[in-house]
Amino acid sequence: MSVDVKQAQDQTAPLAHLAHVEDEVPVAAPRSNGWLVPLVQIGIFIVFIGAWEIAARFYVKEIFLPAPSRILSALPENTEGIMQHTWITVSEAVLGFFIGGITGFCTGLLLGRSYLADRVVAPYFNALYSIPKIALAPLFMLWFGIGISSKVALAALLVFFLMHFSMYSGVRNMDDRLLRMVQIMGGSRWHVFRYAIVPSALPWVISGIRVSFPYAFIGAITGEFIASNRGLGYMITWFQGTFETRNMFAYLLVLVVMVSMVNWGLGRLEAHLMRWKQTDSRGGPGL
Repeated sequence: MSVDVKQAQDQTAPLAHLAHVEDEVPVAAPRSNGWLVPLVQIGIFIVFIGAWEIAARFYVKEIFLPAPSRILSALPENTEGIMQHTWITVSEAVLGFFIGGITGFCTGLLLGRSYLADRVVAPYFNALYSIPKIALAPLFMLWFGIGISSKVALAALLVFFLMHFSMYSGVRNMDDRLLRMVQIMGGSRWHVFRYAIVPSALPWVISGIRVSFPYAFIGAITGEFIASNRGLGYMITWFQGTFETRNMFAYLLVLVVMVSMVNWGLGRLEAHLMRWKQTDSRGGPGL
């Protein structure tokens, strides 16, 4: 028996040596082809626009789907109207975002820090959150009229719940050791908020901002669809009713570009504020 064990050890010794050598060899990090992704994205965009242009010019009537070149030619014709109505929609969305965001931040912080308040109020929040917010748009028109107030209120409502639950989750997932450390060092409530709550909730809050800001535009545009006399949503509905599809797509293009630019800016802000996070092997933010 002892001879067999010795022979087995002699046979596995080279394998163990190789495993030890493999552990010592540094593993090269995968190379990041930074040019590949933008190139593929541009290629997909060109193919999509080209197929759209061909289909719209030779197979589909313009009243149903205008060509991209025809949509671009409609932009100079509507410059004054686009600038005027874009300002209205942006004002409604930004006001609703700040009102709903600040309110949701405060309620999320309060319920996240207070166990008793959470137990009392949480059922009502869950019940209100389960209601489709867009279904409340006609009621908001009745309460606030067809002016800017109803659109701001609808946008604020959509943003409120997203920011509330983001802040609430961030506070609830806070590291208790960090909280106790600040308290042991004699920190006040402001120090607890500044050095414990804010760093822990920051990733959740930034994600909530990125998700909720487009919803502010959804609320404003939806309100303009239902009842309004100005704004991008109103003009889109107007051109749809008069079968001016080319102008309708021009206003839609302005809306898409504007929201995409805002989303890109928020992404850059998130990368700047969260630059302390580790990155994974692919170069992206680590989890």
